Amino acid sequence: MKKWIGWSVAVLMVLSAATVFAKASLTPVEPNKIQNKDAKKEFKEGMKAFKSEKYSEAATHFEAAAKADPNLAEAHINLGLALAEQGNTDEAKKHFDEATNIIAGKAGGKGGAPKGNVQTQPDSMQPGEPPR
Repeated sequence: MKKWIGWSVAVLMVLSAATVFAKASLTPVEPNKIQNKDAKKEFKEGMKAFKSEKYSEAATHFEAAAKADPNLAEAHINLGLALAEQGNTDEAKKHFDEATNIIAGKAGGKGGAPKGNVQTQPDSMQPGEPPR
């Protein structure tokens, strides 16, 4: 009987923890300033919808903001968050990658972050060997 109670308590604790983590909310990001008026309007509407947990509506607005201002990384980040909330993780990843490219480009990287598989060391280099 004591074993059964112990296991029951353990299961309840795990389920309680899972429920808490499952309800952890994502927080969308806000840019310091948006120059484009259309992007600003759509972004604001997207934020409002996201905070109301209307993720499909939020995604539509963030997508429109990204189209109005293609260099608005925050629109891509929030679009990714809204898509992820809907379970569309593949599409969300594309927007996170796009945001990364935009941010890298603004930081001085030419052409944004590298796309695809990036080789970090020549094939002839052995692990632990210093770069040539």
